Amino acid sequence: MTDIVRVLIFCISVILNYILINSGFWHLMPDIFICIVISYAALSPVKVPSINYFVLFGFIVDILFLNSTMPYILTFLFMGLYFNFSQRWWIQLSLLEQILLIFLISVTLNSLIFFFHSSSEIVYIRLLLNPILNSLVWILIFILYRKTWLKNI
Repeated sequence: MTDIVRVLIFCISVILNYILINSGFWHLMPDIFICIVISYAALSPVKVPSINYFVLFGFIVDILFLNSTMPYILTFLFMGLYFNFSQRWWIQLSLLEQILLIFLISVTLNSLIFFFHSSSEIVYIRLLLNPILNSLVWILIFILYRKTWLKNI
């Protein structure tokens, strides 16, 4: 996946996220940005981007959608470190390991968002619902692409 395609996907996801926030469905949907990063790791035939890309990606999301610059930067830094320094590829992990990692990352991100915006009840609902939704999105991706991955291993 080239950098131009990544930037285009990022711009589309920013527009979609603005639509979800303004329509009031943001707290009921999986996190678009986590789903995109995980799909980069799983579906990209080339190497996963460097850690700098993940930090920049998190910084831009924080600046556009939050008043603080910590939740997405820290979450994407952890994801970038894992994807770049892991001994196994993401698709070589078992489905349970992948779901647990996605759930942990989602809980971490939503806890940080809740910490910085604790007065909002919408964020509390998101803290409870979003990790489950992100895991369900990954299960769907896994079911759709498992035959392709098994051929390539």
